[in-house]
Amino acid sequence: MPQEDVAIQQQGINSLQTGISSAAAGVDALQQGANTLQSGTSEFSSGMKELNDGATELKDGTQEFKDETSDIDTQIDDAIDEMVEKLSGSDYEPVSFTSDENTDIGLVQFAVRTDDIKVKEAEEATAVEQKQTIFDKIKGLFQ
Repeated sequence: MPQEDVAIQQQGINSLQTGISSAAAGVDALQQGANTLQSGTSEFSSGMKELNDGATELKDGTQEFKDETSDIDTQIDDAIDEMVEKLSGSDYEPVSFTSDENTDIGLVQFAVRTDDIKVKEAEEATAVEQKQTIFDKIKGLFQ
């Protein structure tokens, strides 16, 4: 074997050795990628389960909301009527202060007559207004 052939073989062996090292590094990277894919898939599956549970809870809550508010107009009307009854005194039964035999009574049982109330006439201001200049009017705004 000539010297050149040995050198070519040595170069081939070195290239093979470099290729094997690169292949081993590639296999390690592939293994790490597969592990990352597996954990990511596991997390994705867990997230999808949580999403499904949340969607179910949302559906149930929406149904409950629909059931509770389906007759909300009636509930509001009833609540308003109840408050009006409490505030209006519709359960008040007037009693006659003059006689128990008087059953035809309303809310007014007594009327009191007094002397007329006269309003005193206001004294008219007789002061004559002086004509004001523009400066007097501006000054008056700040007083």
